[in-house]
Amino acid sequence: MILHLHPAMPPLVRDTADAILIVHIVGGGFSIVTGWITVLSKKGERLHRRFGALFVLFMLIMGSAATYLGVVIPEASNVLGGIFAVYLVLTAWVAARRPDGPIGAFERAAIVVPVAIAIADLTFAQFAAHDPKGVFDRFPPPFYYGSAAIMTFTALMDLRTMLAGQLAGRARIARHVWRMCFAFFFACGSFFLGQQKVMPHWMQGSPVLLALGLAPLGFMVVWLLIVWLSGRFRTSGFQAAVAAGGA
Repeated sequence: MILHLHPAMPPLVRDTADAILIVHIVGGGFSIVTGWITVLSKKGERLHRRFGALFVLFMLIMGSAATYLGVVIPEASNVLGGIFAVYLVLTAWVAARRPDGPIGAFERAAIVVPVAIAIADLTFAQFAAHDPKGVFDRFPPPFYYGSAAIMTFTALMDLRTMLAGQLAGRARIARHVWRMCFAFFFACGSFFLGQQKVMPHWMQGSPVLLALGLAPLGFMVVWLLIVWLSGRFRTSGFQAAVAAGGA
């Protein structure tokens, strides 16, 4: 990955951007490694928890670095993508750590992120539509409309949580699962699908890379089915407390 920085950019800013790029690459690499260990380990056990926490840490590093680089280059899609990655892992992590019960200020405020990104995506789509080349920041309108659709879905999920006023049982675990897996897709997709140009020529376009890039979405579907179809994650303690007037 090569940074295309403006020639007139101060040397200190250029050197900082080069250093942050290394941080971004390292964070992304460790996100992929810890992500694979997390999804393949037994859920709820120590290995899953430990590597899940490391995955969150490295995703925060990768997403924050991507946001910074997007501002410096500048590249609007990197800014939005970096912010969304950070949002995904934080909301997923909080959902896993919190007990069943009423939501807090964090869950209520989280909706601001997908709503703001959706508005930005729709704005950028209009910029691209009115550009002579039909692109804005290298991407055509459909790219931004697709991203806006994902942000709208995410915002609706946050709104649903806000209206319910609580996270418990299957809903809480499902929130954790799909957000973690989608963040994992960010890491795998960015590398296995988005960086094929840096790989040996014989690997480029390989079905294996496609499978590795899309695998997190497969894990997401499988685990969401397990969460909703099995009896393992049913709400019990919280519902009993509500019925007894204790919550």
